[in-house]
Amino acid sequence: MIKNKLYRRTFLSTILCLFFAPAMAVGQTVTGMISGAVTDASGQVIQNATITLVSETTGDRRTVTTNDTGGFVFAAAPPGIYTITVDQRGFRKFERKGNVLTANERLSIGNIALVIGDLAETVTTTASGTPVQTESAEHSALISSKQLELISTRGRDVISLLRILPGVSYQGQNELGGSSGGGVQIPNIQGGRNTASVINVDGVRGNDMGGPDFLSSSINFDAIGEVKVLLNGYQAEYASNLGAGVNIILGISFTARFTHLRTIEALALRGPHLSEHA
Repeated sequence: MIKNKLYRRTFLSTILCLFFAPAMAVGQTVTGMISGAVTDASGQVIQNATITLVSETTGDRRTVTTNDTGGFVFAAAPPGIYTITVDQRGFRKFERKGNVLTANERLSIGNIALVIGDLAETVTTTASGTPVQTESAEHSALISSKQLELISTRGRDVISLLRILPGVSYQGQNELGGSSGGGVQIPNIQGGRNTASVINVDGVRGNDMGGPDFLSSSINFDAIGEVKVLLNGYQAEYASNLGAGVNIILGISFTARFTHLRTIEALALRGPHLSEHA
């Protein structure tokens, strides 16, 4: 009898894990996608061209080749700034810098037209302006690193900063903002209930297990690189709940700033005699 009860509990636990695991995995997706196409000056597609994607922050490198239609795709790319290079025999090397990929974004860099020439010659361009979203019908909003630096927020609370976005309303927050010991209350977004929204911190679910309308994670405001909010119309792989998806992405700049401050602190501790012995 006891063995039967134990078997039933184990079976039910396994079923529940299998049922909820896909939803949890979907909620942890913060990467994006970069796509484009390669042609010659006349518009004819170029197959088997070598496309290299390099992170301008970390130096990570990925390489793919164009398909039969001249297209290429870099899937599961972390948010960041990238340089894209195209190499093909008989054409000048193409290089495009400053391609900004935000969380959950499907970035299309459009058509790349190669110029006939020596591969040793390089055509370099720099991406500028805000690209038009052509790969997705999603309605989303982005709080960039520059906005995080310039806009003041109560209690240095990133959730309070969401008030600058359209369709966001709060319920009875205190004047200081920030956490009051029980987490930070999530606002209502696009008319939905705050219990229906999902908060991810670098892909890890931040909603409180006891109350999904609260963010239980403690986040250093200086460590945040950007905040991407998926409002509606986003892809199924980013949907694990009925409401909006808030993705808080930690930036590598925090590490650089921390190292810089530690260096200044170390120099200060060495005192004024440093200059006398220089």
